[in-house]
Amino acid sequence: MVADFTVVNHSGETVYITPVTISPVAVLQRYSMGQLRAFRQADIRLTAGASIRISYDAESAPPGAIAVRSEAGDYRQLALDKGVRTLISGPEMVYTIGSFDALPPIDQGVLRTVQQATPFNFDLRYWGKMLIGTVAGGIPVGLFWAWFRLTRRRPPDCRSQ
Repeated sequence: MVADFTVVNHSGETVYITPVTISPVAVLQRYSMGQLRAFRQADIRLTAGASIRISYDAESAPPGAIAVRSEAGDYRQLALDKGVRTLISGPEMVYTIGSFDALPPIDQGVLRTVQQATPFNFDLRYWGKMLIGTVAGGIPVGLFWAWFRLTRRRPPDCRSQ
């Protein structure tokens, strides 16, 4: 089941956010459309006044915090409530970054996880399966198109008489 929440940046600066699960401490696995995983997992750019909707698998470890990094490289933490709602149950949770300096200091375990994480999802097994599924799904369509083009009757040429 897919759940989501929104992060709004009301600070006057651009920040970079990374949603993190708490037990175990890991970068949250984001989804972009339905069950398709998002390519950008960490260090998500959020300009001043912008917002982003974060979708994730509700059956995996729930999000516990958001690591917030300033452009200067300083980290803070935005703690999340446990009440993140699923898409089918009603309004989503909205978390606001008011001022970067007003956020509490980041937990050291969360900081280590965020610093070790790569910003992109390079899970070759996942993307390989997606590629194979796309190619395998396209083969029947291609074969049908070739069969249709080769077996279509052409009208006789009247100029040859």
